Amino acid sequence: MKIFVNDREWANDGELVKTLAKNNQVVKSIKIDGQEYAGTLEQALNEKQVREIRIETGSLAELLIEVKTSVKHYLPTVRDSMLRVGRFFQTGRESEAFSLAVQIIDGLEWLLEAIANINLAEPGFLPEERITTFKDKLQGLLKAWENRDYVLVGDLFEYELVPFLDEWEAALSEKICFNKN
Repeated sequence: MKIFVNDREWANDGELVKTLAKNNQVVKSIKIDGQEYAGTLEQALNEKQVREIRIETGSLAELLIEVKTSVKHYLPTVRDSMLRVGRFFQTGRESEAFSLAVQIIDGLEWLLEAIANINLAEPGFLPEERITTFKDKLQGLLKAWENRDYVLVGDLFEYELVPFLDEWEAALSEKICFNKN
C-alpha cells in the first residue's frame, strides 16, 4: 500500500498519526483508491486490500478558516430555504415543503456540528446556551412535525430558527465573540 500526504509519498512506514499530531496537522480528507473515505485516519490505515491512500492535511487554523467560510456561505442558503418552507407550509403547499424541509434538517445537522467545532477552537464564539436553545427549538419543530401541525412547523422555521441563523451569520461576518467577559 502506498500512502500520500499532501501529494507526497509517505516514506516512513509507521508513526503517521503521531507525526501529524506532532506537526499540528489535522486530516482534512482521505481517499482510498481514489474514493472519498469517511472514516478516521486510523481506520483507513487498517483497511485491507488497499492500493493507495491519499491524505490531505492542514493546520487547525486553516481548517477553522475553511469551516467558517463554509458556514458563512451556507447560512444564507439554509436561511432562504427555511423561509420558503415556512411559506410553503403556511400556504398549504405541503409536498413542496416536505422535500425541502428534509434537506434543511440534514443541513442543520452539519451546521450544528460545524458551529460546535468552531466553539471548540474558539471558546465563546457562540455561547453554549444559544446552541442549546437552538437545539430545543429544533426539538419543538420535530414535535410539531410528528403532530402534523405543519402551520406551526412553518412558523418555527420562519420565526424561531431563522433569527439564530441571522445571529450566526453576523458573528461570522463581524468576527465577533459573544463572550461577555
